[in-house]
Amino acid sequence: MAISNFKVKEISVEKGGELFDFSRGVTKIDYYEDILSPTVVCDLTFVDGDGLAGRIPITGGEFVNLEIESEFPTKQKLSFRVDDKNSLCIMNNSISPSPQNQIYSFRLMSDDVLKNETSRVVKKYSSKISSVVQTILTDKELIGTKRELKIDETPNNYSFIGSFKRPFDIITWLCPKSNSESNSSNKSDGTVSAGYFFFETKDGYNFIGIDNQFKNSSNVIELFQSNTPLKPTDEKFYRSFSDIQMIKNNDVLQSLRHGTYAHTSIFYDVYSMEYDVVKTKLKDKYSSGQLKPSNPDVSSVKLNGLEDYSSRLMFRILDRGSMKDDGEQFDPPEVAKEQANAYMRYNLLFANSIKITLPLNLELSAGQIVELNIAEASANYKKNEDKYDRNLSGKYMISKLRHSMLGDTNFTALELIRDSYGVESE
Repeated sequence: MAISNFKVKEISVEKGGELFDFSRGVTKIDYYEDILSPTVVCDLTFVDGDGLAGRIPITGGEFVNLEIESEFPTKQKLSFRVDDKNSLCIMNNSISPSPQNQIYSFRLMSDDVLKNETSRVVKKYSSKISSVVQTILTDKELIGTKRELKIDETPNNYSFIGSFKRPFDIITWLCPKSNSESNSSNKSDGTVSAGYFFFETKDGYNFIGIDNQFKNSSNVIELFQSNTPLKPTDEKFYRSFSDIQMIKNNDVLQSLRHGTYAHTSIFYDVYSMEYDVVKTKLKDKYSSGQLKPSNPDVSSVKLNGLEDYSSRLMFRILDRGSMKDDGEQFDPPEVAKEQANAYMRYNLLFANSIKITLPLNLELSAGQIVELNIAEASANYKKNEDKYDRNLSGKYMISKLRHSMLGDTNFTALELIRDSYGVESE
């Protein structure tokens, strides 16, 4: 993958109303996205041969313009600019002095992180969770972001008081309380699927439902494991990978200890001083159609009847929110079911994960659904023929992403996750 397939168009630091160009001395760029992180991160390393950083000087909090263009045929860009209201800020800087020059390292994050640290949510909210998330992100007294927002609508309301928490903490706290719109019609029979993620990508903020993303995702990108090296002129080159690293694949013992297949939750209501016992089985959710494997062709996992027994017992405080404006309270048993469903859904999604590395591809972002085609292990395959493993191939979600650019060595590293398969008895 030693091919220079990107162009640094601008890396400049704003200080005192002036822009200082640092692009000439940059030696390494590492850009990160993560579905569990509300901000992107970019690490820059540059050699300050002209003493520019020492003359400014860099103290932290400065705004940075960053624009990188890929030579990929679609000319994808990684762009953060002050004038586009989506700039990055220097959050951390370090220096390694030497007799010849100074080597600086900058850690950049979204400037909204500063607003998150200096504002608190104090109001009471009583509406759809998706509406609350949009309000918090756009309220000028809180984040007031100008970034694009992708927010999946939630059918359920939730009433709560901010209690002086940070905005991003509130939104992350609301994720397991949010239900997917695509399953709202089944709410009466307890088959609503809960579980959302809140994170930032180069395109803006995302508040997305797990099931919504798998079921309704458009423009799924295909990635290929190729048995033969491809040339950069091949249209598949930037979507191809050679090796994969399997991190985790259906660890039954760990899943049993986490209660992924079946668990019992005892929810204590501090208001009524009563408790609800909620038994949740993954098998029931598959049979009801609430959950489906991301790859429908895969054989079901068989546990010889163990999936009918709760493998984890949890004592939890029922989080029912505050009193609604009309005096009505939420139904405690229904709230308990939703919280138990969310716990199982998160465990299920992280049951399978792998890592792959591709040539630098800026069209990829965290949270995207990709169709992964993994080569079949066979001693009989022809040299120029690609056959794909039916069990391992399928739809995955990008959970972590790293774009790394260092001279002629540049790549995109992905960590991919997907839900496990259905559960059946022998």
